Amino acid sequence: MSGDDDSDFEECDILQPKKKKSGRKSSWMPEDIDDLVDIVINNAYYQRKLIFTNTKCQRNAEIYEEILIELKLRALNRGSELKFTAKQLRTNSKNA
Repeated sequence: MSGDDDSDFEECDILQPKKKKSGRKSSWMPEDIDDLVDIVINNAYYQRKLIFTNTKCQRNAEIYEEILIELKLRALNRGSELKFTAKQLRTNSKNA
Protein backbone atom coordinates (compact mmCIF):
# COMPACT_ATOMS: atom_id res chain seq x y z
CA MET A 1 0.00 0.00 0.00
CA SER A 2 2.86 2.40 0.69
CA GLY A 3 3.82 2.28 -2.99
CA ASP A 4 0.35 3.48 -4.01
CA ASP A 5 0.49 6.40 -1.58
CA ASP A 6 3.82 7.64 -2.98
CA SER A 7 2.53 7.66 -6.55
CA ASP A 8 -0.54 9.68 -5.48
CA PHE A 9 1.67 12.36 -3.96
CA GLU A 10 3.85 12.54 -7.06
CA GLU A 11 0.80 13.03 -9.28
CA CYS A 12 -0.49 15.84 -7.03
CA ASP A 13 2.87 17.62 -7.22
CA ILE A 14 2.83 17.47 -11.01
CA LEU A 15 -0.73 18.76 -11.34
CA GLN A 16 -0.30 21.78 -9.04
CA PRO A 17 1.40 24.81 -10.58
CA LYS A 18 4.57 26.04 -8.89
CA LYS A 19 4.28 29.26 -6.91
CA LYS A 20 6.26 32.27 -8.07
CA LYS A 21 8.49 34.15 -5.68
CA SER A 22 6.87 37.33 -4.46
CA GLY A 23 8.49 40.74 -4.57
CA ARG A 24 10.65 42.57 -7.04
CA LYS A 25 13.71 41.02 -8.54
CA SER A 26 17.08 42.52 -7.78
CA SER A 27 18.52 44.71 -10.49
CA TRP A 28 22.01 44.54 -8.98
CA MET A 29 24.40 42.42 -10.98
CA PRO A 30 26.35 39.85 -8.93
CA GLU A 31 29.61 41.45 -10.09
CA ASP A 32 28.49 44.80 -8.65
CA ILE A 33 27.67 43.24 -5.29
CA ASP A 34 31.01 41.42 -5.26
CA ASP A 35 32.80 44.69 -5.99
CA LEU A 36 30.90 46.46 -3.20
CA VAL A 37 31.90 43.81 -0.68
CA ASP A 38 35.49 43.86 -1.95
CA ILE A 39 35.74 47.65 -1.62
CA VAL A 40 34.41 47.69 1.95
CA ILE A 41 36.46 44.71 3.14
CA ASN A 42 39.76 45.95 1.69
CA ASN A 43 39.49 49.41 3.26
CA ALA A 44 39.95 49.64 7.03
CA TYR A 45 38.26 53.05 7.19
CA TYR A 46 35.10 51.79 5.47
CA GLN A 47 35.03 48.72 7.70
CA ARG A 48 35.27 50.78 10.85
CA LYS A 49 32.72 53.39 9.81
CA LEU A 50 30.12 51.19 8.11
CA ILE A 51 30.33 47.87 9.91
CA PHE A 52 31.61 48.46 13.43
CA THR A 53 30.30 51.95 14.22
CA ASN A 54 26.64 52.65 14.88
CA THR A 55 26.06 56.04 13.24
CA LYS A 56 23.15 57.77 11.58
CA CYS A 57 22.59 57.32 7.85
CA GLN A 58 23.25 60.98 7.16
CA ARG A 59 26.85 60.68 8.33
CA ASN A 60 27.40 57.54 6.27
CA ALA A 61 26.10 59.21 3.09
CA GLU A 62 29.52 60.70 2.33
CA ILE A 63 31.16 57.29 2.67
CA TYR A 64 28.60 55.66 0.40
CA GLU A 65 29.18 58.36 -2.22
CA GLU A 66 32.92 57.58 -2.17
CA ILE A 67 32.19 53.87 -2.51
CA LEU A 68 29.75 54.59 -5.35
CA ILE A 69 32.43 56.46 -7.30
CA GLU A 70 34.80 53.52 -6.95
CA LEU A 71 32.03 51.08 -7.92
CA LYS A 72 31.30 53.08 -11.07
CA LEU A 73 34.99 53.03 -12.00
CA ARG A 74 35.14 49.27 -11.59
CA ALA A 75 31.97 48.85 -13.65
CA LEU A 76 33.43 50.97 -16.45
CA ASN A 77 36.60 48.86 -16.42
CA ARG A 78 34.41 45.78 -16.74
CA GLY A 79 32.51 47.34 -19.65
CA SER A 80 29.17 47.91 -17.91
CA GLU A 81 27.42 50.89 -16.41
CA LEU A 82 26.22 51.36 -12.83
CA LYS A 83 23.09 53.51 -12.54
CA PHE A 84 22.45 53.63 -8.81
CA THR A 85 22.43 56.43 -6.25
CA ALA A 86 24.15 56.50 -2.88
CA LYS A 87 20.79 55.92 -1.18
CA GLN A 88 20.19 52.77 -3.27
CA LEU A 89 23.71 51.62 -2.46
CA ARG A 90 23.07 52.08 1.24
CA THR A 91 19.81 50.11 1.03
CA ASN A 92 21.51 47.32 -0.88
CA SER A 93 24.39 47.07 1.57
CA LYS A 94 21.98 46.85 4.52
CA ASN A 95 20.20 43.91 2.89
CA ALA A 96 23.32 42.14 1.66
